[in-house]
Amino acid sequence: MNYSKLKYFYETAKTLNQTRAAQKLFVSQTAISRHILDLEYDLKASLFTRTNRDLALTPAGKKLFEICDAIFSREDEIYQTVRGASKQEIGKLEIGFMGTSFVSHIKELIESFQKDHPHLELIFKSMSWGAVTSAVENGEIDLGVKVCI
Repeated sequence: MNYSKLKYFYETAKTLNQTRAAQKLFVSQTAISRHILDLEYDLKASLFTRTNRDLALTPAGKKLFEICDAIFSREDEIYQTVRGASKQEIGKLEIGFMGTSFVSHIKELIESFQKDHPHLELIFKSMSWGAVTSAVENGEIDLGVKVCI
């Protein structure tokens, strides 16, 4: 079983039409048919009942469709998560700061940053300025900020 077989099955199951599925996926109807037959062979289950003009999902086909729907409905999330990981956006950013009003003064900036980097956890630590500079130098925090208002 592979991604292509599942994708071809899923598109065919959504439309119950191999021609429309083939057009959507930019492949031949023969390729769709072959992959579905291979998938049925792999799973040792019939996924569609076929008549001259109609397709219908079997109980096994309905179950596989539910599973595929759960996977393919999250495709965008999968791509974003993996791209984020490749850019090292997943993780945490520790920010040491001096000044009690730091977080409240840059609230909009923080919210905007978190929308653009949802997989990055921001951790704020209030410290004296000497502790902030020492923590940055020692790699204990990623960023040091001194707020003078």
